[in-house]
Amino acid sequence: MSPRKGGESPLRFEWERAVRALPIKPMVKLVALTLATYGDLDGSNVRPGNDALIGDTGASRATVWRALAFLRDVGLIVSVQSANRRRGIAEQYRLATPPDVLARVLEAMERAPDQGSDRALNGHGLGLTQKRLGLTGKQIRAHTETPWGSV
Repeated sequence: MSPRKGGESPLRFEWERAVRALPIKPMVKLVALTLATYGDLDGSNVRPGNDALIGDTGASRATVWRALAFLRDVGLIVSVQSANRRRGIAEQYRLATPPDVLARVLEAMERAPDQGSDRALNGHGLGLTQKRLGLTGKQIRAHTETPWGSV
């Protein structure tokens, strides 16, 4: 597939840059970036199958399912066609980058702070939980720099 008009990078590469810059859990990033390798350069026809993602990432089935649910929830992937186990057809996705993706990610992480999202927010990966720090997610974000500036 050729680059998009105007000589810009293909959508898939722009999407991958956005995913790498977002403050999400490392395993979600790994699943997302692995998922993208199964699609076309325009971000369509992404159909890896759960078993392929499990094998490629080394993650458990539950981890892959949670990562895919998170990516769908924040709008980074859109389900185009449902899976059909009987016919051996994997679910098909399209890569998407909503304009408010950072807000969606932060909101999703705030809804489920106990799943390690505080580590992604503070960027240290030291395992410091919000409870141990005595801070709320809002306070952590207030002191966290992102590629887009202060949150």
